[in-house]
Amino acid sequence: MPTGDAFNEAEHLNALLDLFRSGVDTGGVSVRLVETSRKSGLSLHNVDRYESDDNFARVVERAKCIETKAKAEIDSGYSSIYSLAVVRLWTILENAVSRLAKLRLGDNSVLGSSPVLRRLNGPIVDILLSTPEERIDMIYEELASHLKVRLKPGVGRFEALLESVGLSGGVDDEIRKELVELWAVRNVIVHSSGRFDQRFLYACPWYPAARNEIVTVSSSRFNVYLSAVLWYMKISADYPAACRGAEGGRGGRGGNWQVHPFLKGPVLDVV
Repeated sequence: MPTGDAFNEAEHLNALLDLFRSGVDTGGVSVRLVETSRKSGLSLHNVDRYESDDNFARVVERAKCIETKAKAEIDSGYSSIYSLAVVRLWTILENAVSRLAKLRLGDNSVLGSSPVLRRLNGPIVDILLSTPEERIDMIYEELASHLKVRLKPGVGRFEALLESVGLSGGVDDEIRKELVELWAVRNVIVHSSGRFDQRFLYACPWYPAARNEIVTVSSSRFNVYLSAVLWYMKISADYPAACRGAEGGRGGRGGNWQVHPFLKGPVLDVV
């Protein structure tokens, strides 16, 4: 499945979140760990691993700084960690759609049946002299430029690409909304120093935020974003072209799209 790598990447990201949270939790008790370490060394081995009181005092001061920052992160609900994860999650989705579209571009029947692809311009000689992989990359870049996908908000950029390669169809309104929000939050984190700007407020009028307010991404919000991304990748890869416009659109097959019956294991076990 073209999105198989993306599912593995999403599962890996989720595992890293567990690891990062555990590390922050440990940092929240840094002073106690340092003090316990010295006491155990002295009592069990009669060895002071810090060699002197001055060295120990310096280590404790460093531990206090770590503990202060870790406790602030814990109090925020690990918002900094989830903010970084949002950026990575959007990249996983972008790459998954790109791989899927390129796979379709390698099918001559798709190239011949797409009106958009037939209208593309490009460096003909370079394309003729290129390898099959290079040719697909060139066509993909020209297609993305022609569709102006970078100017489209949220999932709109993906829908334009997928429609051009014969994978058209509607997206469930709730999934579309969550992916637009993910895209907008990611842009605020990357381009606006993590503060909500007017572009975000325009793109997500439903979001309870004020201009210049700092973004805080909770575990529950990240879990919703992750659910929407996984569902979108699943239906984009698995829906045959003839069924993409079925009643309800993609994501409207029934059931709760946040449950993911197709997943193996607790991929969405975000606490």
